[in-house]
Amino acid sequence: PCVEALMETLHGRVLELASTPCGSEVLRTCVRCLPSPTYNFILKELEGRGAQAARHAYAHKVLCTIFETAPLGHAAVLVAEVIGCCESTVDLCKNRFGSRVFATLWASAHRRDHLALLLGVEISQEVDDC
Repeated sequence: PCVEALMETLHGRVLELASTPCGSEVLRTCVRCLPSPTYNFILKELEGRGAQAARHAYAHKVLCTIFETAPLGHAAVLVAEVIGCCESTVDLCKNRFGSRVFATLWASAHRRDHLALLLGVEISQEVDDC
């Protein structure tokens, strides 16, 4: 009952919460500790704002936690929004917070092929062994 009450309170307020220090920590804890069906609304409410969230001081932490812990495929829409195209990826990497999100995506080995596909590049074995 407590988890359900918390989820009801958070529902519809994800964007607002992700932009604050305490709110982003609450969202990150939900993603880390609850089963994905329970926190899936967090991903859905961030969809359409992934690129913006990746460049935000607190919201980027929520994205990093999602990309580190969400089951494969659950965050595909957010990954595509964050990466966009090669030009936006360069811009993302130049941003202080966006570069952390990109590093998190890159560190997730199972997402590298997906990143390469989105970027339209091929990952050589030498780069993959770094």
